[in-house]
Amino acid sequence: MEAEQIKAMQLMDQVRAEAARMVDKTEIVRQSRLRADQIIAEAQTKARQIINQSEDFIDGKLAGFEIVLERLIKTTHSGRERLSSQSLPSALLENATPVEDYAAEATDEEPRDFFFDQDVN
Repeated sequence: MEAEQIKAMQLMDQVRAEAARMVDKTEIVRQSRLRADQIIAEAQTKARQIINQSEDFIDGKLAGFEIVLERLIKTTHSGRERLSSQSLPSALLENATPVEDYAAEATDEEPRDFFFDQDVN
């Protein structure tokens, strides 16, 4: 009978050890899941920060472009208004050769380059 008690106690020790291993495994899995959730939450927070910073940077750049473009539009309008309000002297208009005449004079052997230089008076 004593041998059976020893055998039963050994079996109980094995069962307790197995139960302890299972509890440890379960606890490890639980802690691993908690840590994984923390890592995911931190990554999502960091991603949101990066997205917000990127959007702020892009918005700032676009605002700068908008200001430059508005100035360019104002300058363009002002220049066009000045051009349309200025009239050429009639003597210049009478002596001017139409562009079509220059184009008719150009040959394939001798191409002419026409350009407008706004800085020439």
